[in-house]
Amino acid sequence: MIKDIIDANKNVNATQIKLEKLKELFPGAFHGETVDLEYINKELKEVKFTKEGYELNFLGKSYAKLLAAMDTETVIVPDNEHNKKEENINSNNLYISADNLDALKHLVKSYWKKIKVIYIDPPYNTGSDGFVYADTFGFTKESLTEKLGLSDEEAERVVDMIDGESSSHSAWLTFMYPRLYLAKQLLADDGNIFVSINEHEQANLKLLLDEIFGENNMIAQFSWRKTSTPPSLSSSVRRKLEYIFCYAKTDTIALNGGLIDGGDAPLLNESNAVRKLTFKKESLILKIKDGCYKKGQYDRVFLVEDFEIKNGLAQNNLVLEGRFKWTQDTLDIETINGTDFWIKSDKFAIRYERKVDKIKPPSNSLTKEECGVGTNEDGQKELISIFGKKVFDYPKPISLIEYLINMNTRNDDYVLDFFSGSASTGASIINLGQNLEKNLKFILVQLPENLDKALNEKPNDEVLINAIAVCDEVNKPHTLDVIGMERLIRINKLANTLNPNVLGFKHFTVMEITKNTLNKLESFNKDALFTDKGILDEFGVETVLTTWMNTDGYGLSRMWKELKLFDYTAYQIDGTIYLINPNISEDAIKSLLEKYESDNFICNKIVIFGYSFTMSEIQSIKDNLKQVEGIRHITLDILVRY
Repeated sequence: MIKDIIDANKNVNATQIKLEKLKELFPGAFHGETVDLEYINKELKEVKFTKEGYELNFLGKSYAKLLAAMDTETVIVPDNEHNKKEENINSNNLYISADNLDALKHLVKSYWKKIKVIYIDPPYNTGSDGFVYADTFGFTKESLTEKLGLSDEEAERVVDMIDGESSSHSAWLTFMYPRLYLAKQLLADDGNIFVSINEHEQANLKLLLDEIFGENNMIAQFSWRKTSTPPSLSSSVRRKLEYIFCYAKTDTIALNGGLIDGGDAPLLNESNAVRKLTFKKESLILKIKDGCYKKGQYDRVFLVEDFEIKNGLAQNNLVLEGRFKWTQDTLDIETINGTDFWIKSDKFAIRYERKVDKIKPPSNSLTKEECGVGTNEDGQKELISIFGKKVFDYPKPISLIEYLINMNTRNDDYVLDFFSGSASTGASIINLGQNLEKNLKFILVQLPENLDKALNEKPNDEVLINAIAVCDEVNKPHTLDVIGMERLIRINKLANTLNPNVLGFKHFTVMEITKNTLNKLESFNKDALFTDKGILDEFGVETVLTTWMNTDGYGLSRMWKELKLFDYTAYQIDGTIYLINPNISEDAIKSLLEKYESDNFICNKIVIFGYSFTMSEIQSIKDNLKQVEGIRHITLDILVRY
């Protein structure tokens, strides 16, 4: 299960990291174990080199690269009780309780280049926000010297930093580097990332983002007015602003600062012949008060049929008669091409806006007056409206995140936030969907921080006391991720059901294996006559399936189906079958072979949980399934994982 990964991680070193980077850039230079340096020189023959320049160096940088290169030695545990509820079972939204470094390493396996927008609000390292570098990897000075080629002195300084719960600039950069590196792997080629920060690490973050994403791919630095009531006496400067860096994955992209206001768009009902036009309800973006408008004469337009608006959505088609410049055919074509129609009052003065029209560029000053973006006070009000009390410090308002993610998303895009906190990103996506502006899918990651431990350090903290009370209300552990999930659950209950696609979410927990389990993996004898069924019990079938399906690129929102093979239960998704349970009989193997006799049965990959099978059983499966390749003329990939 994890043993293969543990063994592979032991071989990760500085040289391998560099080679993997070169292989990514120059795949044609690699032939087995050899590297063709002449090929690389030819590829770079037109590049002008200079000895001048600058780069970001910090204590722990090579260690941060090592962490980015290593695979995660954790498993993904599904929350079956939650995930199988009616409102969640078909949802593509994900909430992951985990250290985000482990979560990102899992996500890269299925969501590589699939995330359109990433927004994160990481710790700012202010000295009072609680950030300290906490490392659980257990590297020694000797192991870092061997793996990274550090001197004894350098290795000792790194170990002191990662073991000493440091909050230095170097510690913060060591913490952020691998997370941002993996974030880049997840971004689509036309995707972008937003990172919130204040002045404490702003300069360092800029250099770090330049290195990972490329200086040329910086789009903007936004200034956000975070508060309307900054403290007047606590410091020499009244700090109203925070900053948000925006970088593109590859080339600079054009961001949308919002739809052009309908008042600036052309009128549809003017000039030409009197015509009757039918606006189908799914084609309308309506800004009009709820209600039922009766037949009548409004601004030279006659309402032919009764028309009802409920919660901003047309309940039936809108049929109008008046002097329109378009025919019905033109209207239908424009609708198919995505043209929006705006009705801003009960006068039915329809304006239209083509998607290809000029994009309104966003402002780099994010304020309520200029962009409709709220402050931390607004974010707090939003949380209080859900929980009835303060449960989080300085939550971001959903209007801020909506404005950001609307710059570069379309329907069905994924949005990732791996410092989810109060789940404002998820709330904003639900709100966008419920307002019928956009269907997006979110992936949220939050470390299950212990609230009781935090309360011990701040025994009179009202917010922590309230947050723990919420956890008790729902009979859940006293951890921060519970607050984020509960916010989403309560929003879903309050939301209308007009757009169920954006509601619900599946929940998973990323867990480290216990020392007892690790000992069992280490002592497992592949050549034994009998299997060790206890190892499967340590994980459980559904954890193995969830982890492996994600490893194989199927993601976390899909579900496997049981495949009955005589007296044995296997599991299948698309063209992959998983053999996880022990005690597979010859009749079961025969049953699997018989399935290949049907042209409708498609399976070209079989994954075996090695701990559940003896070597003779595995060989029997392989020998029998060799027949399939000749009969069906396919290449059958059989993998044994430990």
